[in-house]
Amino acid sequence: MATEIDDVTRRIAGGEALSAERTDLLFTALMAGQFAPDAVERFLRALAARGETIAEIVGAARVLRRHVTAVSCTDPGAIDTCGTGGDGISTFNVSTAAAFVAAGAGATVAKHGNRTHSRCSGSADVLEALGVPTDLSPTRLGECLREIGIAFLHAARLHPAMAVVAPVRRAIGTPTIFNYLGPLTNPAAVTRQIIGVPRAELLPLIAEALRRLGAVHAWVVHGDDGLCDLTTTTTSRYIELRDGRLTEHALAPEEAGLPRSKPSELLVDSPAASADMIRAVLSGQPGPARHHTLLNAGAALVVAGRAGTLKVGIKLAADSIDTGRAAAKLEALVQFR
Repeated sequence: MATEIDDVTRRIAGGEALSAERTDLLFTALMAGQFAPDAVERFLRALAARGETIAEIVGAARVLRRHVTAVSCTDPGAIDTCGTGGDGISTFNVSTAAAFVAAGAGATVAKHGNRTHSRCSGSADVLEALGVPTDLSPTRLGECLREIGIAFLHAARLHPAMAVVAPVRRAIGTPTIFNYLGPLTNPAAVTRQIIGVPRAELLPLIAEALRRLGAVHAWVVHGDDGLCDLTTTTTSRYIELRDGRLTEHALAPEEAGLPRSKPSELLVDSPAASADMIRAVLSGQPGPARHHTLLNAGAALVVAGRAGTLKVGIKLAADSIDTGRAAAKLEALVQFR
């Protein structure tokens, strides 16, 4: 088997692309621990250097979906706000803040995420700083989704097969195909998502992968400031997947009725600082972090089918914060055991 992955690595380094079926077979063996770590590292580095294809992302995602520990979710409108990560910019965890706001507005949110690899705070890091348990069993997570309408699905606990590649990913230290696979392999099998990506050229790859994997409604987003979010500091780009069709869009914060922010106003230096900023937003504090959260929560509510337009979604998001419902979702999650 080692010969097989080394041969594939050489072919990839020469520019060859794998079919989804070949990728499926290769990742099935990889996740079963059939390859030596140094061979896996060479393979992942070669993929990243050449650039992962849609077929490779789809094939690998199908393998991870088969290996995931499932979490029961009965709401077909449930959403996830998990991004790929990898932007290397230490803003507060807006996708996590937006998850609470969207839940407060009535959406079911199966928030998938992990610890950070490229910034100061990942979703698991900030949720622990907020007092949210990140070690609930799959059964309790399903109950949490039904009872509260939001749950945190910790990738490290629900993707046990990923333990095989965890040391290799740490050794590489830069984004690999697994960054793209995380948002495509939600344990609750959601079909509605907001996925942030760190580079604009990833927008069509992830959007088309979502389409082939059966997503119903999704926005794949990128801020022109480099953020894996819709941004309020400058313009954003996104591709919307809806009813099997992909459409490209550009968005300025003013078009959504929001003022521009300065990048420095969104930065944090620790999970604790990110948690403080999220608490401030959920308490109704005005300012740039609120605007940034409203933009992303508004989009999440569109994808969830709770709002017909982004402006309506932003209005519902503001109401979720100002009525205390978003903060109540956080408190309920902290208390859930």
